[in-house]
Amino acid sequence: MLTKDGVPIVFHDYTLTRMCGVDRYTHQCTWGEIKDMGFLSYKAALVQGLLPESVKAPEIPSFAQVVERVLASDMHFYIEIKELMQLDLMCQQLVDTFKSYPELYNRACIISFHPQALYQIRALDPNIRTVVLIRKRPITSWSSSCPDAFPWWVHKMPSFWDRMLYWSCLTWIPWFVGASAVGVHNSIITPAD
Repeated sequence: MLTKDGVPIVFHDYTLTRMCGVDRYTHQCTWGEIKDMGFLSYKAALVQGLLPESVKAPEIPSFAQVVERVLASDMHFYIEIKELMQLDLMCQQLVDTFKSYPELYNRACIISFHPQALYQIRALDPNIRTVVLIRKRPITSWSSSCPDAFPWWVHKMPSFWDRMLYWSCLTWIPWFVGASAVGVHNSIITPAD
């Protein structure tokens, strides 16, 4: 994800509410604001006396910090593009990072539920490995949690669009975006809810 000032960060949620107790989207905050936020669990542990004050608060890391740590530890990793806000800038920064750290070509893979993100990555650098992620009922879940992200006609028939996207991800989308593989979300391989 990118901050308001265009700094890539490593953070799972679109908002800071659940993890930090701040009711804002990550893309609405600058890197300076985000790096100084603490996690709710750390704050609660301090208040309850479960941690000594000498324990340093964990921080939301920038993508550059994570890349440096991962490469120093000799690990392989997945980089997930989670949102489409500032997608052009995000893709360019990821490609620039791969070029700055050539070992990423062998140790990292970009994954996403958003085929257009992977298409852009491969258009900028066809040597980066990418994986299209698929899940059950993505449109139904995304359209209810992010209503502004979809046009009105998607909201009218979400189950139809879910089936179309699922079929597309299994047939032509990986080929079209140049994906190296297809990744399956656990919602597909676990029993129905």
